[in-house]
Amino acid sequence: MKRLLQASLPASVALLLGLSVGGGAVLRAGTLPEAVDSDPVLAQSGGKDRTLKWLIASGNSRDFLRADWLDAILLQFFRKEEARALIQRDLLRGDGLLANALTLAFQILRVGSQTAREQVGELAREGRCRLWTSLSGSPRALGAIRDYLLSLPSGYPAALFALEAWEHDDRDAFPSSVMETAMRSLLLPPKKPEGLEPSWEVGTRLGPLIGEGGGALLLLTTFPKKEATFYDTVWQLAWRAMVEDPPLVKEYRDRVLSCSTSRRWLVQTLQSSLDSMEGDRFLRHYFALDFLHPTPVGRAKWLWEALVGPRAGGGLLPLAKKKLATLLLSDDRYADFLLWHLTRPAEAAAQATREALTHALRREEGVVRKALQTIWEGQTELAGRLEESPWWTLCEVTRGKSAADLRRSCSRGELDRTSLLAVGGVIASLLERSDSAWSSLFLNKAEGTAQGSPFFLSVFPTLVQITPECALAWIDTLLHNDQEAFVAFGRWISSRPQARVTVQEYAPWLQGAGDQMRQALEKNSPILGEEAQLFVEAFSQWTSETGWERVLHRLQREIGVAEELREIFLGSWRANPEEFWRVYGGLAYLPGAKSACERAADTLVTFGGPENALRAIAGWDYAVGDACGRVWDVLWESSPDRERLLQAVLHSDGLSDLNSVLVMATKNVLERPGARTLAEKISRSLGKTADLLQILAEDPTTTREILAGCLPDPSFRESWERSVFLVAKFGDQSPVIAQWILSRKEALDGWKNAFAIALKDHPLFLRAVVVRMAKAKGGELTWAFEMRKLEEAIMMAVLTDRLLWEDLIEDKTGGIASYVRKNVSIP
Repeated sequence: MKRLLQASLPASVALLLGLSVGGGAVLRAGTLPEAVDSDPVLAQSGGKDRTLKWLIASGNSRDFLRADWLDAILLQFFRKEEARALIQRDLLRGDGLLANALTLAFQILRVGSQTAREQVGELAREGRCRLWTSLSGSPRALGAIRDYLLSLPSGYPAALFALEAWEHDDRDAFPSSVMETAMRSLLLPPKKPEGLEPSWEVGTRLGPLIGEGGGALLLLTTFPKKEATFYDTVWQLAWRAMVEDPPLVKEYRDRVLSCSTSRRWLVQTLQSSLDSMEGDRFLRHYFALDFLHPTPVGRAKWLWEALVGPRAGGGLLPLAKKKLATLLLSDDRYADFLLWHLTRPAEAAAQATREALTHALRREEGVVRKALQTIWEGQTELAGRLEESPWWTLCEVTRGKSAADLRRSCSRGELDRTSLLAVGGVIASLLERSDSAWSSLFLNKAEGTAQGSPFFLSVFPTLVQITPECALAWIDTLLHNDQEAFVAFGRWISSRPQARVTVQEYAPWLQGAGDQMRQALEKNSPILGEEAQLFVEAFSQWTSETGWERVLHRLQREIGVAEELREIFLGSWRANPEEFWRVYGGLAYLPGAKSACERAADTLVTFGGPENALRAIAGWDYAVGDACGRVWDVLWESSPDRERLLQAVLHSDGLSDLNSVLVMATKNVLERPGARTLAEKISRSLGKTADLLQILAEDPTTTREILAGCLPDPSFRESWERSVFLVAKFGDQSPVIAQWILSRKEALDGWKNAFAIALKDHPLFLRAVVVRMAKAKGGELTWAFEMRKLEEAIMMAVLTDRLLWEDLIEDKTGGIASYVRKNVSIP
């Protein structure tokens, strides 16, 4: 066997698995999973917690590692007595998800739901049931068990062991305060479950929350598993079967580098959404059957002909749509072709123009005057967006005024340069951060027209002249991304004798102008080469004359297509937010999604997420408090924040809400024999003979005197201070501390900063806190509306991160392939 494994694992695979095949080392199958699963990128990026599960779930008919491979392993294992014994033990431990899977499996055998549940109960109590033989021989019924194995988080069994230890008063169990907090986080009474069904209810609620946040529920996953479980045993068998089969090992290696469940989910969302109203509108616009152009051109023409051939006409759209929906999941080229429109190259000219405009609005007085004169024309909603934006209120020039007031003041000459640039900065901030406001300059959705803003028509030539980056983006667009505009500009400039550019010289000249522009930008030089300067002058003049329609067409295509693609995704996720958070869970660990996660985190902070979460905790919402466990860790690491809270607790009086925190933290410390001996000594010196716990409960003054005598001891002080934060993170006193933080500005600022750091260090913290906040204040329509707005803003932050889409298109893994090659030396 050793020789077989060494022959089947080339050096690159050995590196991937964290193995050493040299020096006569023995390769043991049981040691392999830990090496792979310990890497969060490989294990989590597919949306599953183990890489092998991810590959099986995403397998297709051409793969060996797919669902029916796992079914074969299950069928063989179910014929053994060991399987039934393990399942019985897990059911008695409270595995509600396994109980639900078995119930479904029995129902597939065509028994009623009540009978199926009774069979599961009989299996748990007796270790056997009359339908077991039928179940163990039915691949279709075992499909429910396979789905359980593929979807279960690997930390779930450990959490069940923690619950069992608490229920049976095991001496190794977590403190009752931790377990009670976990129960409250599951929206259950803080008591031990009694009976099978109550235990299964706890287990069912526990499953989806494992690994989220950082409080008591996450702590439960660290509890040691004292015996084998059905879940772990099956995956050990699956891994052993894989590593002992050379073709499977080869497929494992290859697919880890070429498969991403996150991308597959995104493409499935796109495919299913094509049948929606947004999908139908997008395809009509993209193929230009009734939008922007009478017939398909450029990239749209290529896609149209690939789907239905050279034939034209709107009657063929249903056929093209049907064929595209099929090809999206079977041919990567078509998904990449559409998703490319969400990348930076797809919006290069539009983004460069957008940056040039916002820069000019902050620097150029003339551009601001033109904006105040004409930007509102045909844009009935833009003024309202501006007046409602936070930048309008923050600016002294615009605060308390309407857009019409500023327009009149400008026309009367009442605004000096400083005031004009301040107003320009407000407009720039809106256009910079709002995709809908920016696109409104080119696409008027309310009126169903695609007319460009008169304001932008008047300032575009200026932008090209004063911003070399904008000019370079248009050179690249003409050369690589807009054949129509390339030909039109070439005909125009070759017809002007003063330009001295012939038709034959046109393409090389344009390329040379781009090279000169890049050189000037690299040297940060304001002086352009002759060809580059000629292009700036000629392109500006062309856009002022006959070329504006081509420029507008390019901008409309870039902005319109990307915006409608985002609307397709957004419409699907609005209807099913859980699907978005499922996708986000996979995206969060992709190397290429770092900026997307940062944008999502910034969005949560901008919407007041840290303070809203704190208010939810202060309102005794233990689910949100448990999700925010990581924030307490960051606060503990910050000396000023830690000391501020410790002093507040230490110097609180007996009537303060913080007294309960002081008492709980002190009780925890007194469980240590050395600390209790010290406290009893101090108590006797004060003439107190009552039991320490009685003093803590009834005599706040003596409690503080005893504590004052104990704290000079370094060991006692360290334990007590740490206990305060453990009470907040795992106990039931976090609402009290949250109320105190809300009442102190410095403490609130510290919380917000700690919250932001936790978001950065733990990407899935965002998902945990938003999902649990959305369930807070159940029944309050205003809160539900605000949470929907927050979720949509986070969705849009992900959709508008162009780097993410580039990475997904480049290697289909969002950067996993590059990550593996860099970190495990795969050639």
